[in-house]
Amino acid sequence: MKKIVITTASILLLAAGGIGYTAYASSDKETTTEVDNTRYQQESETQEQVNELNNDFQEFDVLDELVDTDDFHAEIVKDNDHKRIILLEDDHHQPQYKSIYVKDKNRLKVIDFSDGVIFHDKIENKGQGVKSKESEDQITESAKEVTKESKETKEDTKLTKLDEYSTIQNHADVKDYDANIVEDNKNKRVIVFKDDHNKPQYKSIYVKHKGFVKVIDLHGGLVYKGSIQ
Repeated sequence: MKKIVITTASILLLAAGGIGYTAYASSDKETTTEVDNTRYQQESETQEQVNELNNDFQEFDVLDELVDTDDFHAEIVKDNDHKRIILLEDDHHQPQYKSIYVKDKNRLKVIDFSDGVIFHDKIENKGQGVKSKESEDQITESAKEVTKESKETKEDTKLTKLDEYSTIQNHADVKDYDANIVEDNKNKRVIVFKDDHNKPQYKSIYVKHKGFVKVIDLHGGLVYKGSIQ
């Protein structure tokens, strides 16, 4: 009789444990589901914010003037009390532009990933109205500097693609000089390198059909004469 009582008690204990485990598992599952749903909702809200460039942003007008924002997808990668960083991506999700707005200084930097910095200056308060003449002059001057930097970058890129340029660099330190192509035809290309005072310092002569280049220091004589490397 004692044995039966013990067995019955054991069965009741196991049954109670099973009910408790089922209740715990169910509760745990509900909690996990609630967490997943909350996380999904938060991610959805964040994604909605990330993909929407608000034209109430202090920097929006300047950014939109520099870059047609309608042509890009905006991703806000940081937005706090001090700074807001926005990436503008193309249809292939490749970043093309980046803006960094420092809120407490009202300063904006816009970077073109191909041409470098295209704007770096203070911006006017939104809704301030017509820009002052001084501000317009500053913007015009900044635009001129940006255009000049962009032009110089493109010229440097074009120069480095010339067949003989790497050979010239190997034998003469010309990276700080302005390169002027004074002759370029199907047979020959001649480049003169000038310093900041517009004084010629080096000259290269490239004979195209022979793959032959001559590099001359205009103050020290022949530096190199031979095949391109």
